[in-house]
Amino acid sequence: MNQTDLHEKSGIARSTVNNLRTSTRPPLLRIVNALADAVGLDRVEAAQLAGLLPAEPDASGISVRAAIAASPVYTQAQKDALLAMVDVLDQANAQIGAQQTDARHSQAG
Repeated sequence: MNQTDLHEKSGIARSTVNNLRTSTRPPLLRIVNALADAVGLDRVEAAQLAGLLPAEPDASGISVRAAIAASPVYTQAQKDALLAMVDVLDQANAQIGAQQTDARHSQAG
């Protein structure tokens, strides 16, 4: 599933879907919910992946990517979409973390 498909299935503006990859702010919950609905992902799980809710401890030790890949519930297209969403969220979280680190260093210096 590409960004155009996400836009069409979720009803979220194309520019918003495009900005998710580069935004340094966490996405709004309504955006996360719409995207989750579009790809068939549980809204709570999507909010956890987006960093909007704390993740529940995973006693299994299985990574999100491995769990998605191993899931018999999702089609390959859904798995691809979920993995793409995880990529977007990982990139956003990395950027936010880097900015927070930079801000802390700026304040300390």
